[in-house]
This record gives sequence, C-alpha cells and structure tokens, in this order.
Amino acid sequence: MKLNIDYYKVMGLNNTADDSLIKKTYITLSKIHHPDKGGDVDNFNILLEAYNVLKNNKDEYDTKSIYGKNYVAEKSLDDLEFLSSKFDDDLYNKFTKVKSKILDIYVKAPIEGNVISYERTLQCSVCEGSGVDMDKLRNCLVCKGDGKNKDGDDCYLCMGKGKLTHIECEMCDGVGSYHNQTCTVCHGIGEIKLSNCHKCKGDGIYTKKVSVSFNRNDAHENKIFFSMLGNQNKKGTQGNLIIIIE
Repeated sequence: MKLNIDYYKVMGLNNTADDSLIKKTYITLSKIHHPDKGGDVDNFNILLEAYNVLKNNKDEYDTKSIYGKNYVAEKSLDDLEFLSSKFDDDLYNKFTKVKSKILDIYVKAPIEGNVISYERTLQCSVCEGSGVDMDKLRNCLVCKGDGKNKDGDDCYLCMGKGKLTHIECEMCDGVGSYHNQTCTVCHGIGEIKLSNCHKCKGDGIYTKKVSVSFNRNDAHENKIFFSMLGNQNKKGTQGNLIIIIE
C-alpha cells in the first residue's frame, strides 16, 4: 500500500465511495484494461493495486493517506512518501482522461515575425472520428462471433454481425450518469469502445502542431481570423484560428 497514491482517483472515484461501488467500478474497468481483453499490462496492474488496497486495507488507507476520507491533517508527515501531483494525474489519466477541446483557438501574435506555431486537434483519419479500429473488432460476447443464437436467429447483442464495436457501460447501465453525477467510467457516453483506434487511442481526434503565416495589416480590431484552422472535433466540425495582435 502506497500512501502517496490517490487510489480513489485511479479508479475515477471520490473517497466517499462505498465497497459496492468500488467493486462495481473495478469489474467494469478490468473488462477494459485486462491484458486478456487487449488492455495494457501496466494500466491493469495499477488498477488492480488500487482495487486491492481499497478492498482489503480501506480503513487504514482512509486514515493514513492524505487522500483518505478519515485523514487527520495533524498526523505526522513522516508516514507519507510524497511524489509530485503529476504522478497521480498520470495514473488517473490512464483510465479517465477524455479530450475535450474548444473549437476556436486564440493565439497571441509574436512580438517579431509573421509566423505562429500552435497545436490543433484534428479528426482521426484512420477511424474517421469513431475511435474504433474496424480491423481489430472483438467477437461478440454472447454469440462468440457466430452472429446467431441457438435458434438460428440473429444475436440480440451484435445484431447478427458477430463483432462488437462497443458495449453498454455497466457502471451506469448505459445512462451516462448515476447518483446525479456523470459516470466516471464512460464519461457520460453510456458505452465503452472495445477496440480503440491505434492512431487516436479511441479519442477520435489527435493533436498536430502546425504553422501559419499572417499579415499584421489584415488585423481588424486587433484580431486576424483564419476560417477552419482551429480545432476539429471527432465529428469533423472545425473551429477558427484567431490571432490577437497586441
């Protein structure tokens, strides 16, 4: 048990989560990150570590760790092995990070020169924004890829296709929320992709660094607008680039 790791955050929970919610979350996440399901070994190991601590040593962790709900601030700091907060964020992002970019991008013009470099998001060209690797779809969990049930009818889960691109999130039962909060497993989508695109890692978008030349004389009210050079979302909608002249 490492007191410097926020095991609740690793699982996308807050420290008020009860045993049943912790177990349900682990079952759902393990189906995504287990190596036998195509998940990353390191991701699964930290998930398993978090679950084991919160399952078997929850009371001790809640008392001794600054991330526990019963931690007392006056407790001796000698008991803690502090690392940078980025470490916890990296662990958390392995399971819960979802990219959400504002479409329009605002960039300040450099003091000298007429070229700016900036990062923009683009719709993934491999999966066309779906986030799914269509060449590596998994066999249906019910019909095992046959597409048919015992009576010869189309499988109710894959609709006869034999392959699945996603499954309903078991944490929120596909609703996208529970206890009036956005589901921390599917992030409100209600479903989980089963075969992430190798390029965008399931996001449907990726980040690219680009450069644009501009003419200061084109500024209107200290701004220069470039249509459709902002961020692009996974549906293909593009924002604008706005250069601010100071």
